[in-house]
Amino acid sequence: AGRVGGTAAVATIDAAIADADRARAALPDDPRTALAAALPRIMLARAGEARAILEAAIAAGERPELTLNLGRALAAEGDDGAAQAAFLRAAWASPTITATLPRATREAIATAIAEREAGLRAGRLSAVPPLPAAARR
Repeated sequence: AGRVGGTAAVATIDAAIADADRARAALPDDPRTALAAALPRIMLARAGEARAILEAAIAAGERPELTLNLGRALAAEGDDGAAQAAFLRAAWASPTITATLPRATREAIATAIAEREAGLRAGRLSAVPPLPAAARR
C-alpha cells in the first residue's frame, strides 16, 4: 500500500519472496507462483533471479504475463533490446497487457505491432515475434 518504507519495506518484500518460493515448491506447474516469485525480486534489484524464474516458467508454458514480466526483468538488467522483444511478443499475444508499461514503451510497442501487422498483410512476415534469445535456451 506504500505506507511502509526503508528496511521495513525490504523485510516485507523478502517475506513475500519467501511465501512465493513456498508456493512455487507446492505448485511448481502454476505460472502464478512464478510471477509471485519474480516480481518482488525485480523490486529488490534481483532481476537476474527473476529472469531465471520467468525463463523456466516460459519454457514450461508461455503466457503473455510471464513474457511481459520477463521483459521487465531484462530491462532491469539493462538489456533493453531483449526487453523490447519480450514486450512485443507479450503484446502480440495480448494487446491489452501493454497498458501496464510506461507510455513511451507502450507507444514504441504499438508502432512495432502496426509495422508487423502491415508486414503480415503484405505477405512479408509469417511468424509471431520471437522470444528474446535468452528465453529460448
